[in-house]
Amino acid sequence: MIQVRLTHIDRAHKMAGTLNRVDRMLRGLLFLLSFSLAFSQTTLAADRTLVAEGDCVARKHGMDEPLPHWKVYRLRSGGYEVESATQDHPILQVFRFDAQFQPAGYSLTIGPLPKVPSDPSAATSMSISCQYGEKELRCDTDYDGHKATTSIAAKKPYVFLPGEFYQLDFSWFLTSVARFASPADAKGNVVNVYTYDDSESKPNEITLKPDDPIKFISRGEETAEVMGKAQVVKKYEFLGLEDFSIVQVTSQGLAASVSTTSDAASGFAMTNYKEHEAWGPTH
Repeated sequence: MIQVRLTHIDRAHKMAGTLNRVDRMLRGLLFLLSFSLAFSQTTLAADRTLVAEGDCVARKHGMDEPLPHWKVYRLRSGGYEVESATQDHPILQVFRFDAQFQPAGYSLTIGPLPKVPSDPSAATSMSISCQYGEKELRCDTDYDGHKATTSIAAKKPYVFLPGEFYQLDFSWFLTSVARFASPADAKGNVVNVYTYDDSESKPNEITLKPDDPIKFISRGEETAEVMGKAQVVKKYEFLGLEDFSIVQVTSQGLAASVSTTSDAASGFAMTNYKEHEAWGPTH
């Protein structure tokens, strides 16, 4: 942003010729700046294409409670990026997938938040961005401008779970897990899970650690009403997710419905699905 502030009008009149030249220079700079901004926005738009979007809801006894709205983008460089944003809170989650729609990373951004009078040192913004390597999970963090990087040796297949973050987009987290499914494996599939703790020795930094793995077993196929239409889905039973253990996965690999073993009408679901263009490999 370019600002010109004149504090003395009489001086401005005496320097009219100089200001005219400055004005022409500023107009030229503003034109170049606006052109550069428009070009960068066009380039950004060209770097990814919106292919689908929808909502996640918490479902209980026939009632739906709105959760994040999500958008799927196809990246020009290959792969996909899913942005999941809540409307009532400044929270953005991004689930990243490669060109084969296999999990490639996860990021979480929270804030800015208002200061807490009782705890002035509390962070008002934070972000965690994790990349899934072949043998290493790496996460970059930013707590109010304090940047750090940490990593841990990781064994594929694996995903990152953001600790006790209660706003986690459960449907897309389980989609990441379900993408590792191999229906032919009758013994079940195991996905390793890594999470984090606050570092005890370095304020505003984290340490990574293994969490309990998730095991899931194929329960065949069935026709079900998911994402607003009847379609054939693959059914899995997940072990290690407490009561939310029955997952219906679409042909594109989306965990469109997650329910409990005791009540099929309670859980999480993807709704209001809108496909802007064909995308993604079949499951």
